[in-house]
Amino acid sequence: MGLKKYLLMELTHYQAKQQKKNQVLGGYEMEVVKRSELKGFKVVPKRWVVERTFAWNETNRRNAKSYERLSNTAETVTEISAIRLMLKQFDT
Repeated sequence: MGLKKYLLMELTHYQAKQQKKNQVLGGYEMEVVKRSELKGFKVVPKRWVVERTFAWNETNRRNAKSYERLSNTAETVTEISAIRLMLKQFDT
């Protein structure tokens, strides 16, 4: 048996074991995403939109690190920075 086939069997066994464990502990459903058979790189468009949004938010100094003690304050600062970005795009 080749190494790839052995690793695939082990991975499948581990995923099944984890799925049983999750069902017993929390009642949550776990979906295991398999790799596609396609070769090469493929861009996932929605992911890039999210990553770009996080990068834009990180340009604001208060969003670069977690300075706030309360989650409400952090949420408000994030909303203010999003408003700032929208106004900046509206202006141009």
